[in-house]
Amino acid sequence: MPKPVLLTVDDDPGVSRAVARDLRRRYAESYRIVRAESGRQALDALSELKLRGEDTAVLLADHRMPGMDGVEFLERAMDLFPAARRVLLTAYAETDAAIRAINDVDLDHYLLKPWDPPDEKFYPVIDELLDVWARTDRRPPRELRVVGHRWSSRCYEVRDLLARNQVPYSWLMDTDEEGAELVAAAGGPELPVVVERHALGGQAGQSSRIENYLGFPDGVTGAQLADRARRQAGRFGAELLQAGEVTALEARGTARVARLADGTEIAAHAVILATGVSYRRLNAESVDDFVGRGVYYGAALTEAPECENEDVAIVGGANSAGQAAVYLARYAKKVHIIVRADGLERSMSHYLIEQIAATPNIEVHTGKTVCGADGADRLERLTFAWPGGKKTIDAHWLFVFIGAEPGTGWLDGLVERDPRGYVLTGPDLVAGGRRPAGWPLVRQPYHLETSVPGVFAAGDVRAESMKRVASAVGDGAMAVALVHRYLEQA
Repeated sequence: MPKPVLLTVDDDPGVSRAVARDLRRRYAESYRIVRAESGRQALDALSELKLRGEDTAVLLADHRMPGMDGVEFLERAMDLFPAARRVLLTAYAETDAAIRAINDVDLDHYLLKPWDPPDEKFYPVIDELLDVWARTDRRPPRELRVVGHRWSSRCYEVRDLLARNQVPYSWLMDTDEEGAELVAAAGGPELPVVVERHALGGQAGQSSRIENYLGFPDGVTGAQLADRARRQAGRFGAELLQAGEVTALEARGTARVARLADGTEIAAHAVILATGVSYRRLNAESVDDFVGRGVYYGAALTEAPECENEDVAIVGGANSAGQAAVYLARYAKKVHIIVRADGLERSMSHYLIEQIAATPNIEVHTGKTVCGADGADRLERLTFAWPGGKKTIDAHWLFVFIGAEPGTGWLDGLVERDPRGYVLTGPDLVAGGRRPAGWPLVRQPYHLETSVPGVFAAGDVRAESMKRVASAVGDGAMAVALVHRYLEQA
């Protein structure tokens, strides 16, 4: 088999030769180094490699190149080698542009020129990218075809699940010729036939833009952050069962046993509950009739392009609602934010309030609540009310962000929860000097430990948590450390 390729492109011949030289010094034994001096020349080289059946591991592109800049080249190169890791080479003055490119082409890294000494500033980056590339499954995916009704809520759930889990699929409506043929060939089953409750990343994975997470100065989508977390977890040996649903948790002696919906059981010495929360349902007339047919809970990024030149309504006044409004405003003719409170300042970050104020096609309706929805096959009109008045607007899309519920009913009879269903841990269990019912140990529960020794809770599902991505990540790190302490003393 031919060696995988490391391709570098820079319009400055001196810089191009220097990059290729540094790459050859360390990687020539296992990789072939290809050098190009323009984006067009580099794309031609990649096309030739694709034609010959050779693989490409890393693409390094200079940001400022005439005719085709580095971001445009990387974006077009993704079509040829989607698994190749992408690096942008920038000067100090171009850092902001490089950071913006992180979201445009899902950039893996950007390197500042010059990077002397390469042993400290260059090779560690390339080593890590090559390690990730080597672990990536690069086999051509079997494309999944989803056939269903355009305004079917179940079809929406399937498409949203696949998109958030980055499963390639094509969407065919049952009225299309190809879609009708597939339905007939399958014996006319009820459509669709698959649905999984959640995708990796939970509520954060549905966010259109997370702008206050450390290390992402220009923000990151929830889906991108969740995918990077998945890849990182896999790199450390975690096994992900994305099609499994845990229905019960039991304590059997020193074992903690999770029971799945299919009857399978998984026994462990310790368990971390990181199940997050789900968006609370909107209590308004007929709204539930249109879920998946114009009404969506969360950002529903798969639907955003369909909102082009239409009126969109968003219910909620927290950061997730504001992020969705700014994102959807790129597509929609107008975005209506409907907020029960008398302003956004109480629950939304200042930077988002400023972005909303600067976006001309966003209108904020304060002191109002949605009271009804109407339409035929899909949502067509929305009514909201305030003391002394009502108003109906044309809206084919409603995205709801009105708080969350933990969905912890499956833990009944095992761990203590607060009246809203959030899991009590650590200090909240021993408030007032009490001990959790049935607590068998002399020591008090650890900070993130539940009322069952060896069962911990992290993130939004935990009572009194901060309900922020950064704090959830911190909870997870602390919970793992406490699991180690628990196992050492068990």
